[in-house]
Amino acid sequence: LEALLDVLSSVTHHTRDKVVQAVLADGFLDRLLHLLEELEGDGQGENEHHHHARLHALFRVVRGLVTLSEPVLIATLLSDRHVAKTFGVLEYDPDYADLAEQRTKYRLYLARKHLFKTAVPIRCEATLRQIHLSFRLAYLRDVVMARYIDDGCFATVREMMASQAVEILGHLESDPDLLPGIFR
Repeated sequence: LEALLDVLSSVTHHTRDKVVQAVLADGFLDRLLHLLEELEGDGQGENEHHHHARLHALFRVVRGLVTLSEPVLIATLLSDRHVAKTFGVLEYDPDYADLAEQRTKYRLYLARKHLFKTAVPIRCEATLRQIHLSFRLAYLRDVVMARYIDDGCFATVREMMASQAVEILGHLESDPDLLPGIFR
């Protein structure tokens, strides 16, 4: 983790693409985010300080990945496959280490059954995925990483959300059953 933190802290405009490609390579994110399960599974072992230090390092790595401001990487981190672990890692903010028992539990919030409500049924799975991604982007930007996102990353997330909105509206507009269903 420390070596990865060193790489992320030294990323330049010229090396950013190579770092993003390496992170998106087969299995890298799976292995990285699996560390959360391992560390949480270790629980309160004999070296609690080392355990928390690794969780905090994992937080800094994922924060560094988000702040690379690469839309494909952010979308991958927030995909159905990785979202729970991504937000799980982001629960371990070292700035709140003294409040470990009271840390914000983002995963619990996102897992709430009634978090997403639809006014009309949306049958297209791709549209639902885009709606969920838009919500996750807003949650990441406005709640989870609000203290850490710089102007560039904020703009990237805002552009991603705008693009998602256009695609969602296009999907909804092309659904022949949606508008008549609203006015019944």
